[in-house]
Amino acid sequence: MATKTSLGIAGIIATVLVVAGLIFILKEDSEPAGNGPNIQQPTSNSQNSSNPTTASNANYIDYSEESLAQSEADTNLLFFHAPWCTICTSIERNIKAAELPDNVTIHKVDYDNSPELIDKYKINYQSAFVQVDEDGNLLKSWQGKFGDSVQEILSNTVSTDS
Repeated sequence: MATKTSLGIAGIIATVLVVAGLIFILKEDSEPAGNGPNIQQPTSNSQNSSNPTTASNANYIDYSEESLAQSEADTNLLFFHAPWCTICTSIERNIKAAELPDNVTIHKVDYDNSPELIDKYKINYQSAFVQVDEDGNLLKSWQGKFGDSVQEILSNTVSTDS
């Protein structure tokens, strides 16, 4: 009897800890953009896109055909992100916190609203990365893992040197 009671109490404690962890993750993900690092948002007026910037997150932008076409980075990565995906949000936190090299741009693709890109690059899961050339052709793809750092992400890329 004591064993069943102990197991019941342990189960309740484990459930409370899991729920508290999920609440923490969801609360952190729902913070207004002003409370964390700024992400350069693509604008309809792309006249200022040639202005150089040294901000580390200036190379982490929302995907658009224009952002990819205008990118001057040597390495362009598409990051298939979903706001409900805990792996995606953990990777995104690390991207925002790190300093991206000037020659790398990570384009954040909305996984839930990009079926054409998902089909084109044969994406099976959110949190996928796709390295593309200047014409958008696939060079390499891989699945991101919970907590991947920028260094871990970049270690998967292929050299684009001619």
